Amino acid sequence: MAPKRSTKRQKTTGNALDMSNYLNWPASTLREKLTEANINASPSFPLSVLRKLYADNIIDSNADSSSSSLNQQTSVQDTENVPSNSVISSESINSNNLATSSDAPTRATSPSTTCLNTTGSESPIVVQSLMNTVQSLQTMVSSLATTVSAKESNPTAQYSLQNYYQSTETTCSPSTSRKFGTNPEDLPQMDLISPSLRKNIVEDGQIQMPSSHCRQPISALPSHGESSLETSSRISALMSSSVSSSTQSVYHSGHQTYTKFTQMNNYSLVATEDTLMHFATYCLDSLNLSYHTIKLYLCGIRYYHLLQGIPNPFTLEDKLPRLQMLLKGIKRQQKPHRPSRKPITTEILHDMVKSLQQGIFTHYSDILMSTVCVVAFFGFLRCAEFTCKSSFDPECNLCFSDLAMHDNHAVLTLKQSKTDPFRKGIDIKLFRTKSTVCPIQQLSTYLSMRNSTFACKSNDPLFIMENGNALTRSRFLEMLKQLLHCAGHSESGITGHSFRIGAATSAAKARIEDHLIKSMGRWSSDSYLRYIRTADSTIQHAQLSMLHSQ
Repeated sequence: MAPKRSTKRQKTTGNALDMSNYLNWPASTLREKLTEANINASPSFPLSVLRKLYADNIIDSNADSSSSSLNQQTSVQDTENVPSNSVISSESINSNNLATSSDAPTRATSPSTTCLNTTGSESPIVVQSLMNTVQSLQTMVSSLATTVSAKESNPTAQYSLQNYYQSTETTCSPSTSRKFGTNPEDLPQMDLISPSLRKNIVEDGQIQMPSSHCRQPISALPSHGESSLETSSRISALMSSSVSSSTQSVYHSGHQTYTKFTQMNNYSLVATEDTLMHFATYCLDSLNLSYHTIKLYLCGIRYYHLLQGIPNPFTLEDKLPRLQMLLKGIKRQQKPHRPSRKPITTEILHDMVKSLQQGIFTHYSDILMSTVCVVAFFGFLRCAEFTCKSSFDPECNLCFSDLAMHDNHAVLTLKQSKTDPFRKGIDIKLFRTKSTVCPIQQLSTYLSMRNSTFACKSNDPLFIMENGNALTRSRFLEMLKQLLHCAGHSESGITGHSFRIGAATSAAKARIEDHLIKSMGRWSSDSYLRYIRTADSTIQHAQLSMLHSQ
């Protein structure tokens, strides 16, 4: 059998490293040698750079010194006074605005020269490095001059990096050309900004932002702070205008009452179902408010919660069943105490006009009241539609320009009303009746006296009192009650709605069709039936007719 081969490898001993060869020296030895030669090497230099520095600056200098030390001294002296023709033409340097000095020589880009610091006489390798650097600078300047002249000769040339690479492939030598990327020495020749954009920057022109050709770019946007403040105030104003001014007044009263209630009981302003139930009970027992007023106050709380962005229980899907049950109990407990509003019918209107013709107030006030009463009756008007509360507002109250007179009829335009919250406008036509209560005759008489007494501007009130102010609700109701008393009718139960109620009652008594009553009164539902007052004689006649039904 063959002897078993040993699995252990035998150690081979080689020759010891030749420490006389600088290639076998460690980095610390190389730095010591460079320091002895007055060359400061950076600690970050790798071993390959240290070997290159030692070979270029110490080995080469030792070889030159061994040949002739005398020639070395003379060569160093000659290098301090290098003639201009032996290195580079000083005129060419000056022509390109380049300046060189032996005290501060320009360093080459290689590590062997950038970190070279000598205190003694400079070696020939340094001079050669300076010459290479100056030649590189000359090449860069000449390239820049060529590029500038080419742009000036053809300023409309289209900019692209592809054109640059094509030009460099033809101008650069095969040894220096690069297949990929860009040579570092070619960077000064590259123009990374297009000529049109550079022209705008130099001339401080406006640079067009990138945008679509089919849409204009957005400009003149407010800053973030201004936009936030203005938008917030605009949003609040639009949300507040979602309800009428009268409704806002009621909601404001309800919210104030709720705020005082939470302060007295140390409740949070953020409403909960329990808090609202306690508040409704407080309004009933302590403030003696009616069921309808309590509901309006609760709507006001919801309105201000939405306006201020506060979470509220009104958005729950269960619709607050406990609160609804409480409100039903309040409604059943309270007895209806709303007084019955009496109508001003056709008979009462005739008596009122006759009394005004005989004279009750001043001559102007008699004509004013006669015209207003007739127009309110035939137009099925609410009191707020032809009067104002305190101050006149041409945006919502009747103006002189809202009346258009024609031969056979007149058109009265209501800018807003209860059934027109979005202010689309409603035209009410009043036709000639050829009677003492004819609306056309009454309006013509009033307008002739008004035009002779007051100015007739388009935004002035249509109905003006004798003092020149707009007719207010309080003054009209005061004069109306006095007029009814003089006409021999009771003033009890007469309100600003009495003309609208009386018009619906008179139309039903005249057996006008229901759809015409709804159209004349601008009702969108059957709620007009609540305005019709049935006389006892009508009920008696209906009962007698039932006897003859067989």
